[in-house]
Amino acid sequence: MSEGPPAAVLPLLQEADRILAESADRGLALQLAGSAGVLQHCQRCCAGVAALGRDLPRDLDFFAYRKQQRELGRMFNDLGYAPDPSVAFSQEYGIDRLIYQGRAAATKIDVFLDVLRMSHTIEFKGRLGGAGPAAPAADLLLSKLQIHEITEKDVKDIGALLAAHPSAKAGTEGVGEQLDVERVLSLTGQDWGLCHTATTNLALAGELLAGWSSAGDVAATGAARAAELRERIEQAPKSLRWKARARVGTRVRWYEDVGDAEQQGQGDAGLQEG
Repeated sequence: MSEGPPAAVLPLLQEADRILAESADRGLALQLAGSAGVLQHCQRCCAGVAALGRDLPRDLDFFAYRKQQRELGRMFNDLGYAPDPSVAFSQEYGIDRLIYQGRAAATKIDVFLDVLRMSHTIEFKGRLGGAGPAAPAADLLLSKLQIHEITEKDVKDIGALLAAHPSAKAGTEGVGEQLDVERVLSLTGQDWGLCHTATTNLALAGELLAGWSSAGDVAATGAARAAELRERIEQAPKSLRWKARARVGTRVRWYEDVGDAEQQGQGDAGLQEG
């Protein structure tokens, strides 16, 4: 297995490190998300991405807190980035997403504030600031599982995350390299739409990963853990709201169209493809 990221992606990751170092110096909560976040989460994730042959990311995504929006804007300006024209006019109004353009290493940066609002909504307020440059593994996984029109690149990110992080046993969630399954179950147990999309994506991921024999143990482990997580989601307790929405099922659209999110002043849907 590879001991580090491929040379071609190093300039992008070095730029991410520069941004994160500056945010730490300024006391700002910022963590890497998206595919670069998966790649940088841990050495096992990096090796899994390489084994699965995932295309290298070209842009950067971050999770941050809305209360620090003005300070983030000043930081990115000082680092040589300019607000994307499509959202620059609305950044002072407390939107959920900031977009910056600028340097050659990362021509586009998305910063999600308190919440990832795409096909489904994933709130992460209060969850940043842990060890390492990347957001928690469960939040990285949820950001992929929430995608309605999932791609092969997303499946490879899911496979790398699952292969790197065994599901935690009850009472030990989030310990060491374990995946905080309770985080996933708490959200899917409240929101039928997210649950339906996530379990559908896990079924597809398991099927695809099982067929990628050339990826060896990473694909096989990822496929097995996708099936295990899907089963745990299906068997977990569900809220009354979940049960009421389940009766409607797919007769009513259960996900947000990405275009609807763009109309909120959030620009292109970076995490849907990145």
